[in-house]
Amino acid sequence: NYSPEILADPCMVSYYTYTMSCATTPYDIQAIFEKLNKPTTLYIGDQDEQFIPEKVMSYAQHKKELIVAKMVPNAKHLSILLKAPTLILQAINKF
Repeated sequence: NYSPEILADPCMVSYYTYTMSCATTPYDIQAIFEKLNKPTTLYIGDQDEQFIPEKVMSYAQHKKELIVAKMVPNAKHLSILLKAPTLILQAINKF
């Protein structure tokens, strides 16, 4: 969703490279969830392009005593970051 002006910049890319994808994709997400031993709030956008939101939510159910998982409407993989301050504040206020 970049504008043509931004894409005209030779330093910008409009796609993930293989290396970028490997660097930002957890290898064994189920093992990560299993190792959690502190209360955790997980947010995922309902339109995430990198992860399948329903699968992330299902992994979180394995440790539901520690993980509060919420799907954020109208949020994509990067656009959810614009909502991060509000989401983090909501998570902190629960404790």
